[in-house]
Amino acid sequence: MRFESFRQGGKRRVCLDASRSVAGIAGQWRWLGLLLALGMSAPVPAADLLTSEVAHRDGRFTVHAEVLVAVATPRVRALLGQYHHLPKLNDGIRTVTLLDPDARGRTRMAVDSQLCVLLFCLDYHWVQRVETLPSGDILSTMEPDLSDFREGTVRYRLQSADGATRLSTRATLVPDFWFPPGVGSWLIKRKLREEVLETARGIERLAAESPP
Repeated sequence: MRFESFRQGGKRRVCLDASRSVAGIAGQWRWLGLLLALGMSAPVPAADLLTSEVAHRDGRFTVHAEVLVAVATPRVRALLGQYHHLPKLNDGIRTVTLLDPDARGRTRMAVDSQLCVLLFCLDYHWVQRVETLPSGDILSTMEPDLSDFREGTVRYRLQSADGATRLSTRATLVPDFWFPPGVGSWLIKRKLREEVLETARGIERLAAESPP
């Protein structure tokens, strides 16, 4: 099932492809229910996952996850700072375009991405500022006026762990687009959890492909 996205009144909307019949759509939703039931019992790869919590309330998604990445911390930090490589770290990221820095000299970039879970797909866009905090944490903050999010922050903490890296992710996301009630929030929660693992494995893969 394909959801077409568009802007209306400055807000992102998503709708079903109008060329599909009502009966066909109803049939696809029945298949979606079956796939969801199967997906709920299917194991999610979690060999490197230490902790994971994704919550949704009043339109706000919060994520806290920790993953053990089999790459030394300085290398992980360097790879996260190579912004042109971000699409290689996560297949959901389509393009990254560097923009002029802000008044404080923070890196700014425009990101085009796609979120797909089972039969649900959504293209979305955001502009974010990236900075390294005095603690060494990496903080990304979305600019709402230029993004499909009313609010969005992602904070990474990197800690050495016997030659590997304990990567902690804390994120708050408030989408400015519609998705199917109930089912849609469940899908996005599941996908956000998987994205953390996918990024960690992308770091391992890229580190192996391009040694320092």
